[in-house]
Amino acid sequence: MSILKNDNRYLIYDKPWKGIVKFTIPLFLGTIVQQVYSISDAAIAGHFIGPNALAAVGANSPFIQLGISLFFGLSIGANILISQNYGAENKKAVSDTIDTFMIMIYISSFVFTIFIFLLSKYIHQSLLKTPDEILSSSLTYMNTLLIGTLGIFGYNGISASLRAVGDSRTPLMLLIISNIINIILNILFVAVFNWGVMGLALATSIAQILSFIFGIIFINTKNKTIKIHFLNSKFNLHILKDFVCIGLPVGIQGTFISIGMFAIQSLINRFGVVTIAGYNSAVRIELFVSSIAMNFGQALSIFIAQNIGAGKWDRIKVGVHSTLIMSVSISGIIGLIIFIFCEYILLLFTKDLFVIAEGARYLRILSPFYTVAAFLFVLVGGIRGSGATLMPMVISAIGQLVLRIPLAYIFVYILKSSDGIWIAMPISWLNGCILAWIYYKSNRWKKHARVSKSIIEAEI
Repeated sequence: MSILKNDNRYLIYDKPWKGIVKFTIPLFLGTIVQQVYSISDAAIAGHFIGPNALAAVGANSPFIQLGISLFFGLSIGANILISQNYGAENKKAVSDTIDTFMIMIYISSFVFTIFIFLLSKYIHQSLLKTPDEILSSSLTYMNTLLIGTLGIFGYNGISASLRAVGDSRTPLMLLIISNIINIILNILFVAVFNWGVMGLALATSIAQILSFIFGIIFINTKNKTIKIHFLNSKFNLHILKDFVCIGLPVGIQGTFISIGMFAIQSLINRFGVVTIAGYNSAVRIELFVSSIAMNFGQALSIFIAQNIGAGKWDRIKVGVHSTLIMSVSISGIIGLIIFIFCEYILLLFTKDLFVIAEGARYLRILSPFYTVAAFLFVLVGGIRGSGATLMPMVISAIGQLVLRIPLAYIFVYILKSSDGIWIAMPISWLNGCILAWIYYKSNRWKKHARVSKSIIEAEI
């Protein structure tokens, strides 16, 4: 009998494609809900406040990405350790890893809040060159959003822990609840109280804090595999070292992405509010496609980690190929739809024809390459499942710092148009695909598989 009393073990025992699909469906539905979450903010900003508010929200994307990157490094380390130990049926390792993970979330959310609060004005003015007409709104939005940092980090930490043990359904339910709260508060704060961008950020903060609280209540009352401890949490230094070994390269990779976003946002800002608003609208649509591929990548990562822990290496190759086929096919179909109907889709965010035209140009340049992005995101996600996070970091560094940023500036100089910024992206994706495939075929990633050795040795 399994020492873990849970029925979410289909990633180890079902057919690979079937287990991955079963796990990915709630992630996919969560993507839709998350996009509704994002779209509601953008739609209310664009329709009830105006293009400047839409641009102000978009101008904060680099800050938000920095927070995501910080959490992503922690969550990848936790996901891999929890999943591999769950596959190995090491209950103590699972519990201690979650305890250590949550303690690190509390610390990192506090540090992030202070850091961004102190530096946000300097970064907006000196690095991003945010236009004066949206500077005040941008700062108000970000400073208000910081209220909910612990809620955002905490909710995502709980979701990451649940998914690591095969439960992708509960995070979906928490997300639906959070989304409903966010939409209601958005309408109340913005359409009724006229609180502007502050109302948008406050609604998001409150919704995330409540979803974090609901997640803790659910886990501690209903879940049989994991618990969220407080006063009796066990901080394990050996697990922290594993976090660092696995998560640090991911955190550095996230830093590269953030640097890239800062540089690209600064370049976009030079073209004015219309381009900022058009880009912000278009990228929300693109996030729908990229999130699907990332969901498949996340599912594959956990699938590989659990099967490594269970010693089922023969299932991994089949899982990789099945996931690549599914992800690339879906991304191709959605990319074609977006290419044809992008102007109509952009009407969700704004009625400004100039903003729509700018967003449509972005989408028509990028959408033919969504299959390339899907291949990259899935394969990198699978590689991470083994604990091999250094090579994805190198691939990201080359893609962001060596290719995307320099090429964007070069193409803008040549074309004298924002189109040059968008053209650089698919070149970065294609390069990443080639490097990731070469590394995957080399099988070097298999050497990074780990289960928390210190805990296993202690139990022996």
